[in-house]
Amino acid sequence: LLSIFVGGIGCDHGIHWLLQKSIMNCNVQNDKELVDVLYGNIVMVGGSSMYRGMPERLQKEMRLLAPKDTTIKIIAPPDRKYSEWMGASILGSLSTFDSMWITKQEYEEEGVNVVHEKCTF
Repeated sequence: LLSIFVGGIGCDHGIHWLLQKSIMNCNVQNDKELVDVLYGNIVMVGGSSMYRGMPERLQKEMRLLAPKDTTIKIIAPPDRKYSEWMGASILGSLSTFDSMWITKQEYEEEGVNVVHEKCTF
């Protein structure tokens, strides 16, 4: 998971690199407080996060990429195997979520842009 191979094509950029890139895309260069919040709240969820040693490995890899003197906190709850399903279930049951439903027809007519139009929080 820290080195990705999809369809027989390898990529040297693993989860740690993608996470680092996502944080840097938040325009954090001059905002130490935001950097601390983002690196201090990395949450692991899903079945793939259950591999033995995965949280510790991600911590180690992020330490190499993060700015010096940045506290990195990897949050790996014991029930993380199903966390994304529980979160999606809660989101889907909210009345405010009704306006975010996208029909097949809407998607076919507007394409991926309909997601950005209807799913803003």
